[in-house]
Amino acid sequence: MLSISAHNAWSARADALTQQLAQAAIAHHPVVSPIEELERWLSRRSQVLHLQLALLRDDGTVAGDDGAEPAMQDPQQATRAQQALRARYRAELAVLAATIAARYRETIEARMPDARIAHVVAEDGSGLVRLDADELARRVARFDERLEEEMAVHRRFSFGPPTRWAALRDDLEHEWTALEAMLCELKEQRDALNLPTVEQQARVAQALAQLRVERHATVIDAGLHQGWLQACKEGRLDVVQAVLHTVPDGERRAFVDRPGPDGRNAFHLACEHHELPLAVSLLRLGADPHRRTEAGRLPIHLATHQDHGERTRTLLAWLKIQGADPLACDENGHSALNEAAYHGNRSAIGWLLEQGASLAERDRQQRTPLHAAAAAGHAATVSLLLARGADPQARNAAGERPIFEACRMGRVDAMQAFLDAGQWLDAVERRQLQQSGMIGQTAVALACAAPLRVALAQTAPAVRAPANAAAVDACAATYARTTGQGMAEQPVGTAADAGSKAAASAEAASKARPAPRLPLALRRLRQWL
Repeated sequence: MLSISAHNAWSARADALTQQLAQAAIAHHPVVSPIEELERWLSRRSQVLHLQLALLRDDGTVAGDDGAEPAMQDPQQATRAQQALRARYRAELAVLAATIAARYRETIEARMPDARIAHVVAEDGSGLVRLDADELARRVARFDERLEEEMAVHRRFSFGPPTRWAALRDDLEHEWTALEAMLCELKEQRDALNLPTVEQQARVAQALAQLRVERHATVIDAGLHQGWLQACKEGRLDVVQAVLHTVPDGERRAFVDRPGPDGRNAFHLACEHHELPLAVSLLRLGADPHRRTEAGRLPIHLATHQDHGERTRTLLAWLKIQGADPLACDENGHSALNEAAYHGNRSAIGWLLEQGASLAERDRQQRTPLHAAAAAGHAATVSLLLARGADPQARNAAGERPIFEACRMGRVDAMQAFLDAGQWLDAVERRQLQQSGMIGQTAVALACAAPLRVALAQTAPAVRAPANAAAVDACAATYARTTGQGMAEQPVGTAADAGSKAAASAEAASKARPAPRLPLALRRLRQWL
């Protein structure tokens, strides 16, 4: 398939050629339209003259070739002949008008191809209009009105008495000959005016046809390249080699480095999916290990998207040998460490830290790798970064700490990881979340309730475990209240009615013996709450 940029480029070229045709037609219309209109009117007038002459020649009372007048002395007979000729003329004129109207409609309909939308110059020459059924009906109606006006004039034509028909025929033949000569002159003049425009239209039409041929070839080539990229993504060396055999030797290197629709080429995909043998083969074929994607990412950035343990470390080490910089950043300031944190790739994080990457590095939004891991919800990665010394108090350009980003995104697992490390929201952050409406109390309560349930199970073994989660929450609330470790926000889902018996049992147990100390994480939670 074509990329969006390639598709837009083809469309822009086609639109430019089409616009060139439209501008030529609009500029040509006021020059040739009056001549064409006059030519059509004279053509219709010529057809009427031809009809009148045909009727005069066919009538038996018209003078013969010797010029002698018809022998018709009876006035009544002459009147009947005149009336009969007039009746024939009106009937034939009606047939001629219907024929002219039908031919005009056929001419307009011929400009309406079924496969595409046709546009014609507006009758006032102001621009192009779409030639649809409505426009066709409007044009036919206007033509019928003009034709009816002309035919009304022609119907008033009188042949006169039979004694004058010979002279009338001579006059009509003279007029018809003059009209035919004028039509020939107009046709030559119209052709002379149309010739430059016709030649230009032919050139543009040829260019459009060539563009369609090129686009078809490009689509086929893009399909081949798309299949090649899919094979690289799947690590299918047999398909990769088969496709390469179809590419000429002189074009092979460009084909290997050619990016796909998202800006990733074969080497990018091989690195992203940890296909090291394929990456080595592509490098031998001329792949550029320093080529960036459309977002500015390098192969070493993409190699951190999946965690395959030692396989990941081996690929990153090989990329470094090929000249990749472990500390390089993309256009948004994201380093390979930032990418690894966002995708939860702990193997890559460990290797990058060994190469000198810093947990304090920031992107253009001043976000640290801990911000990225928290926003993505990778609890294990958050714990790893905190254990390796990441600063939980670092603030991004918006003044947000990593735990705030986790809360704002509703990442409960990441929030619990911060809680286990002794980090929690302060009063200002909780108020900001509640007022902004970005998150309710549900996610916060879930992060608090789970550690409390675990703590109860560990520190109060004498309390019988409730049968359901609602009873556990009720027991947790009672336990926290009786031991003085109260929470400012109660866990969502607390059901006093459902867990009343368990709560009473927990309260009785707590009075019967000294309250055990909570784990360090929960004691720090109390400090933040």
